[in-house]
Amino acid sequence: MKQKEIELKLLRIEILAFYKTYTMLKEDYDNHNKDFQDLNIPDEQIAAYVDVFPSLVTNGCFSAELCLKYIFTDSNVSFYKGEKGHDLLELYNLFFNINCKKLKNHYNELFTLLTANHSQNESTINKNLQTLSKIYTNYRNMWSYLTTHDGLGLNYGFFTFFVETLFDYVINKI
Repeated sequence: MKQKEIELKLLRIEILAFYKTYTMLKEDYDNHNKDFQDLNIPDEQIAAYVDVFPSLVTNGCFSAELCLKYIFTDSNVSFYKGEKGHDLLELYNLFFNINCKKLKNHYNELFTLLTANHSQNESTINKNLQTLSKIYTNYRNMWSYLTTHDGLGLNYGFFTFFVETLFDYVINKI
C-alpha cells in the first residue's frame, strides 16, 4: 500500500470518529435548544447546554478541517501545519492559491454542493468562513479566549451546514 493511500485511510478514520462525536453532541445540543424555548429552564439544563456546545463546535471544526486536509492529500497538495492548519478560512483559501487540476475539480464539486440550495454564494461562504476562521482554537480554549474577548460569534446554521456538506462530500463522493 502506498503512503498516500495509508494517509487517506487514516484521515478517513479520524474524520469518521470526530464526525460521529459531532453528530451525537449536535443531537444533544439541538434537543436542549428546543428546551430553551420554555422560559422556566432549570439550571442543570442550562449547565448541560453550556457543557455540550464547546465540544460540539470543537469536534465539528476538527472534522471539517480533516475533510479539507483529506481533499488536499487526495490532490497531492501540501497544507498548513500547526495553528494555521486549524484555520478553516486559511485552509479553504488554498483552493484558490494552488494551481492543481484535481484540487480545482474538488473545489468545483464542493462549491456546487455548498451553493445548491441558493442560500450561499462565494461571498457569503467567505464571510461565514471568516467567523469560523479560528473557531476551533477559540472553542477548544474557550475559557482562555473569553477572558480576553467579548464573545465567540458563530453562525450555527452555516457551521453545521459547512461541516455536514464537507463530510458528505469526502465520505460519500471521493
